Amino acid sequence: MLSAKAIQIEKDINTARCQANWPAIPELARRFKKHNPAGAALSETILAESALSQAADRRPNLPSEAFDQDDAQTLILPQNLSEAEVTAPREQLKGALNGSSGDMKQDTTIVLARTFFEAGSFSECLDTLNALPDQFEKTPIVGYYVNLHVQRLVMKGISLEQVGRTEEALGVLNTLREVVGKGDLENAPPLNYWVEEGLYRAPFLHLRVGQLEQAFEAFRLYYSQSIKWPPAFKVYKRLQILKQFIAHLSQAYRKGDYVPPNIPTSASANNLSTVYTPQTFRQEISAVHSAYETLLYSVTSFPKAGQVNQKVLDMVEQVVKDWETMNGGNTSHTRQLVDILYRATLYTFNSPCILRHLVKSLYDLGEYTEAEMAIHSYIELTEKTAFEVECRMKNSAFSEETLYEGLEVENVVDRIEVLVIGAALKAKELQKPQESMPLVEKLLLLATFPDVPNALKAKAWQTAGLVYGLVTNEALDPSERPRFHKKALDALMTAISFAADDPMTHYLLALQHAEGREIGPAIETIKQALELDPGHLPSWHLLTLLLSSQKEYQAALKICEVGLSESEWDLSEGVTEYPPSFSANRTEGEDYWALKLTQAALMEVLFGTEQSLHQYGTLFYLYGKIFGETSATGSTSDFGSSSSLRKKELDDLSLQTDPNVSYLTVNSAQDRRIRSNSLSTRLGRGSVKSAVHLHKGSSSSVRLNASSPIPDKPSGMLAKPTEKSILRREKAIHSLTELWLISASAFRRAAKYDDVRQALDEAESTDSSSPDVWCQFGQLFFDQKDSELAVVNFQKALALDIHHVPSIVQLARTYIQMEKIETAEGLLASVTKGKGWDCAEAWFYLGMVLKSTGRAAKAKECFWYAHDLEETRPVRAYNVLRR
Repeated sequence: MLSAKAIQIEKDINTARCQANWPAIPELARRFKKHNPAGAALSETILAESALSQAADRRPNLPSEAFDQDDAQTLILPQNLSEAEVTAPREQLKGALNGSSGDMKQDTTIVLARTFFEAGSFSECLDTLNALPDQFEKTPIVGYYVNLHVQRLVMKGISLEQVGRTEEALGVLNTLREVVGKGDLENAPPLNYWVEEGLYRAPFLHLRVGQLEQAFEAFRLYYSQSIKWPPAFKVYKRLQILKQFIAHLSQAYRKGDYVPPNIPTSASANNLSTVYTPQTFRQEISAVHSAYETLLYSVTSFPKAGQVNQKVLDMVEQVVKDWETMNGGNTSHTRQLVDILYRATLYTFNSPCILRHLVKSLYDLGEYTEAEMAIHSYIELTEKTAFEVECRMKNSAFSEETLYEGLEVENVVDRIEVLVIGAALKAKELQKPQESMPLVEKLLLLATFPDVPNALKAKAWQTAGLVYGLVTNEALDPSERPRFHKKALDALMTAISFAADDPMTHYLLALQHAEGREIGPAIETIKQALELDPGHLPSWHLLTLLLSSQKEYQAALKICEVGLSESEWDLSEGVTEYPPSFSANRTEGEDYWALKLTQAALMEVLFGTEQSLHQYGTLFYLYGKIFGETSATGSTSDFGSSSSLRKKELDDLSLQTDPNVSYLTVNSAQDRRIRSNSLSTRLGRGSVKSAVHLHKGSSSSVRLNASSPIPDKPSGMLAKPTEKSILRREKAIHSLTELWLISASAFRRAAKYDDVRQALDEAESTDSSSPDVWCQFGQLFFDQKDSELAVVNFQKALALDIHHVPSIVQLARTYIQMEKIETAEGLLASVTKGKGWDCAEAWFYLGMVLKSTGRAAKAKECFWYAHDLEETRPVRAYNVLRR
């Protein structure tokens, strides 16, 4: 029977062993032996264990890169202790065994086995452990006995692995997983050490024998346990296992072998692959990436001169690879990727790899200005690096092995891909085609390098053709237009020579021909594009416009209907809702919308204005379906909920304006309702009100304030809208404005001037900054013989866009009526040399001016050119097509 003093000392011994307080053990052993002479076996055991543990603690730490090569085939172990370091503890333990029994003998045997294990004598370690019973006899397993039980399992598992008995090793380590999986282990240094040793090796051994599912379970257990460990504990081993976990998760998902955690036993294989797996994979891989990133940055500092933090770059490459595996993501996911890349810049110095991925992810996110800055930084950096390499090649001090030392050299393929994005971004989204010309020159130069794939060469030349075409449209100098038109055609033909099966190149080439009024080649080329991709709606639209330019309106309408039927947006007659399987995106919807407007124009040409008015109600309904989400709420991640963002209904507004411009004044809300109701009756009441309601939400949505609630954001925080979402919102507003203006034009041609006024009022309330709105107001007053008000409105339009061709032409026409011939001539001469070079009305009115001033020969030339333009003019301009 132990005395109270001996019992307390035994508790203190247990605590010291659990906390690895080995310096305290000699004194505790002495006191325990004094108060319990029969407990000599415990005293000798703990003295030997203390000496052995301290010898193990004195081993030099493995270098940080030692674990970098650990994988299924190769696993490193700590440095073995020498025989001199383990002989004394071993002999002491053998002596203790002679005087021990029961639990004490079991404990001493485990510590004795450790003397063989730490010396690398794995067979002797197994022989010693095999002398113990299979089940741990101490019940319940508490205190330091837990540590001894875990030690026994880990040492036996690793020893079996080292002697080549991998399957048996896994059986033992699976028992360890069961112990750890109970989740009630103490978070203490020595126990953490042994648990980590065993859990670290298990997933690699499962991979070694081809057990992928079990490997994932082992990886997940290690990951869940590592969250409980101190931040600095086994950092480099944790980094390696997380890195391997990520790599195998990603590879398994790409191959279709990914098994999500905690699978319901009733789940079928189909459910796993089509529903459960993608979402779970994204969540899991993102969490592990986050853990790896945090851990990596805890041991990474900013690189010194000539140093490259390769692990950071490898991490970025893996993150982007997995992003591509998941086919990107929504706005929130893309923001997370951008944040990861920006954090990586804090631990690297001018990395072109990170800049390249930033360019692509910022472009996907829709942050076009930031992407533009990243592109310029990337170009400057890669050109500087290329120059440095060139200089080193001329310097004999650099060998082939040291030529690229301390440099991140981007290959030509990566550089071309960034330049393709950059040139297109500047020319299209940022609407700066002239500024993209230097990028095109660099792009085409790199495309001449050897080993560039033909597909990438084709993409480079296609991008060049796109940019040249946009520069042609922007050109104000008449001599520049044909030059860039030819460059665009040549570039696109070159692209086709490298990749003849790319339908987009054929489409762009056909569009370029069309804009140059080369109708025959345009039709031939667009037919080739449709053969390659029958589902490409803009190609059908272009063919429709080309046929209409030849006045083949019936054929054009038929082609238009065929094209519309190719779209998922096209509903059968009598169907008003899209099915649950509907998957068409917003871009496809915009293409469908543009083609529907062209269909409306064709129907008016063929059947007359009065017969075509009924179709506008359908168009307003369609607008709500295609643009509704953007118009009313935008992207929820960018703009938040629409319910709190709507402004006061327009019906309750009384617009205060200049009394001299009486057409703008709405006398009362009631008067406005009456007028809107009248118009709704003609166009389709429900559809029009739906579109107006969407716009009202849109108008207010862009006027956010700090109190506006944002879903999934902390109170008071406001998500910044991306440039892409702003442009999409502007597109939605423009489309609704366009629809009101088309309606107004139809009413004007039918001489229904009250309805024209109402439609224009709606267009003005939708987008008062549109020059088209004020141009149509001017045309209305011109038709009503009010030249003064017509001039005022045309001038308003030109104040918004000085190059607005319709306003310039209509203003000149008004001046002709007012007998201000010289002013009209100046406007028409200017516009026909600039953006109005292909405007038949401009040439016609210029001819009228020249004829009225006695210059018959020049007038005749203008009339003939106007006639030629009119003969090849499509029912709508080619600029309604998407490039």
